[in-house]
Amino acid sequence: MKVQVGDIVVNKVVDSAAEVSIISDKIYKSMKHPPPKLRDVKLLTAGRKLSMHGSIVGPVKLKIGNCWYKENLYVAPIDTDMLLGFDILVNRGKAILNMAEAILIFDGQVLSLDMGSTDGHRQIAEVRVGKRRVVPPNSVMMVKCQMPKSETDYVVESFGNSKLLVPRVVLSAGSDPVL
Repeated sequence: MKVQVGDIVVNKVVDSAAEVSIISDKIYKSMKHPPPKLRDVKLLTAGRKLSMHGSIVGPVKLKIGNCWYKENLYVAPIDTDMLLGFDILVNRGKAILNMAEAILIFDGQVLSLDMGSTDGHRQIAEVRVGKRRVVPPNSVMMVKCQMPKSETDYVVESFGNSKLLVPRVVLSAGSDPVL
């Protein structure tokens, strides 16, 4: 699903875990008439001791589906064009997220979602453990893995019908994955 931010059509990710909606600093800088910066902020992420500096700008004209809205948005150095967060999903759109059907009902509009992708291509890297590890029943083990270095923060999670419980982990750019 695309969203128009000012004069730019962007790929957005619906992030119901994000308290606020964020646009990339690159998108903000590329706007023909960027809205004024209201104040600087420090954004906290889900990871322990992870934060980033950003700002609040606005009002920004947003086109979601066929309707226009004016909202203040956060600007931060993120790789995704836009994270559509809880603030707009709930307060503005009274959204219903139907994950089974990959649709978002936003302000009465039924919008199709792009699952696992912002550009039509899935962004998944397969990580395999180099040698076999036996994990005894009812126990926990950390297994170090290797993959090409990521230039952005990333998530490691189980894929497919694994019989092994793998918690979802957020890791910093450049770090090796640990399961």
